[in-house]
Amino acid sequence: MHGQLIPLAHDAVPNVASYLRGHRPADSGSAAYLAALAADIAAYLSAAHAPATSAKYAHGWAEFTGFCERFGLEVGVPDQPAAVEVVALYLAELGQAGIAMSTVDQRIAAIRHAHTDAGLTTPTDHPWIRRVRRGLRRTHGVHATGKDAVSIPLLIAMIRTRPVPPPPHPAARAAARRAYLIALRDRCLLLLGFFAGVRREEFAGIRVDDLELLEPGLRITLGRTKTDQEGVGRAIDVPYAPAELDQPAAYAST
Repeated sequence: MHGQLIPLAHDAVPNVASYLRGHRPADSGSAAYLAALAADIAAYLSAAHAPATSAKYAHGWAEFTGFCERFGLEVGVPDQPAAVEVVALYLAELGQAGIAMSTVDQRIAAIRHAHTDAGLTTPTDHPWIRRVRRGLRRTHGVHATGKDAVSIPLLIAMIRTRPVPPPPHPAARAAARRAYLIALRDRCLLLLGFFAGVRREEFAGIRVDDLELLEPGLRITLGRTKTDQEGVGRAIDVPYAPAELDQPAAYAST
């Protein structure tokens, strides 16, 4: 076995429609019901990944197939797995181009996903490919440099850039009330985003109905998030701040 590549096995993708054609119930009512269940299965398969994840898979797979087309290499899928050698060549090109390891891992995940969807054993799980990836990380990998967290003094400085005018008189023009609400809203977003400690996409998805004013503070109910793909949901309690920082409650009461 030394110096040789391990052959990859092939597992057929389950095909409910094909199965039902060979196992059709005698009565039409049961056949229609099973066909509806088959359609539900297709919908569940489509919902298995978040839209953003599916888009990344599609983009990564297109990049890999584009590499194969440029050099006349066989993609293989859906008839057979891509050759381990082809995947290794692709990873080598990514390394030569200085592509970040996070992107390399996304491309590997896309190749794995395409093979799994086609019922094929994925070459990305081959020990040789795993070694190539480790070599890429050791040769080209760099430590991720995160951004500095916002500090309280910086938060206060940011808030001061959005001074809130005095509440307008009820008979004031709509423009004055709108300017007041916009300034109050901006302060609210800065403070709530900081003290809730949620991701940007989670924060952007919060709606008024997700907020609940309680005696000790504000409760935020998050729905489906990156860390909660099943949509169980979770609640975050944000205690009230001192009066000079307590803009969310003021905004919610307007």
